[in-house]
Amino acid sequence: GRRNLRWWLKSAVGEVANKQSENA
Repeated sequence: GRRNLRWWLKSAVGEVANKQSENA
């Protein structure tokens, strides 16, 4: 449902932010 989509989006954004932090 929509809740699952929101969780997936949050997880994806968090992973990208983590990768950017590692590169920075």
